[in-house]
Amino acid sequence: MLRIEHVTKRYGKTEVLKDINLEMGPGIYGIIAPNGAGKTTLMKLIATLLFPTEGLIYWNEQEIVSLGADYRSILGYMPQKPGYYRNYTAFDFLSYIAVLQGIPHETASEKIRFLLERLNLDPDDPKKLKSYSGGMLQRTAIAQALLNDPQLLLLDEPTAGLDPGERVNFRNMLHDFSKEKIILLSTHIVSDIETLADRIIFLKDHAVYANDTPANIRASLNGKIYAVPQSAPLPDHAHILSEQPSENGTMLRVYSDDPLDGFKMLEPTLEDVYLMIYGAKK
Repeated sequence: MLRIEHVTKRYGKTEVLKDINLEMGPGIYGIIAPNGAGKTTLMKLIATLLFPTEGLIYWNEQEIVSLGADYRSILGYMPQKPGYYRNYTAFDFLSYIAVLQGIPHETASEKIRFLLERLNLDPDDPKKLKSYSGGMLQRTAIAQALLNDPQLLLLDEPTAGLDPGERVNFRNMLHDFSKEKIILLSTHIVSDIETLADRIIFLKDHAVYANDTPANIRASLNGKIYAVPQSAPLPDHAHILSEQPSENGTMLRVYSDDPLDGFKMLEPTLEDVYLMIYGAKK
């Protein structure tokens, strides 16, 4: 169990996070917010790379800083900008990380091969990391975070640089891995976690704006999303969420508190919620 209690983080007079309260048991949690909203700061606080200005964070009712190495042994962390050794192969790099984590060589070798193959990387590839594409480096960083079979896994923007096929593979892998574990995944790409996360946490104005299941969050817009032709006049209370081409010309996806008679009502998506929270066009 991870519990975040009244956590605030300031740099001087600048408040980056404000009175964050969260409680998490086993499952997948998605943190969604635009860049600069405090997602990475929250991840670093949980990883003990930063410390709260106010408040405390607990793992199984013990404060994480006091747990020290015992806490870090159950933690897997992939930062937004992972570091790596340019002249190592992926296998050698992960072997080095395994030594730092105290994982026995025999266990580590088998685990590394499994993770690299699961992420569609060749464990016997002789190429150095400096020649890897951005997506390959990202997958290597994901493998590093999973190496110690963590009970608490923190992934900061893990799908950046992954192509659509690798994103699907990554989501399937996380689903398999999540049993009896806590996974916290931050992103500004809504589609990455809409069908994956058990709960969604929206941050706004440096605080928790919403914390609920994807179904409940989507349901907050039930009866308020419409398909409207671009040429149709819109009332002042309507908000344009997105637009897409169709056989009958460009169609607008529109939010309206009041009924829009004569237009098709649509099922809301998590992206609709995101656009309403962080700004939709009038």
